Amino acid sequence: MFNKSEIMKEAWAHYRQMHATYADWQFERGIHDGSFSTALKIAWARAKSRKAEAARKLAEASIPRVVALRAAIHDLQYRGFACNIRRERNQLEAEIDAIMKQAA
Repeated sequence: MFNKSEIMKEAWAHYRQMHATYADWQFERGIHDGSFSTALKIAWARAKSRKAEAARKLAEASIPRVVALRAAIHDLQYRGFACNIRRERNQLEAEIDAIMKQAA
């Protein structure tokens, strides 16, 4: 979920910064695009980039845990026949699913 308020604040800050940095004639001649539309597009692109980077970091951080859980599931098959491993396997698979959903 995106914080639309923060995106709008960032867009307005970029818009004001552009108009404080460049002269009106530079906008009129098309040297720089000082429209709010462009500032908003830039703010959305930055927000999406930050979200993608956060998701990538979360995915990288969760890889060792998923590998450990898959190894635990694999090791369940070596328990004795008297052990009922279904409940434990379901719990491990549910944890893997939760991690994968969180990373997506």
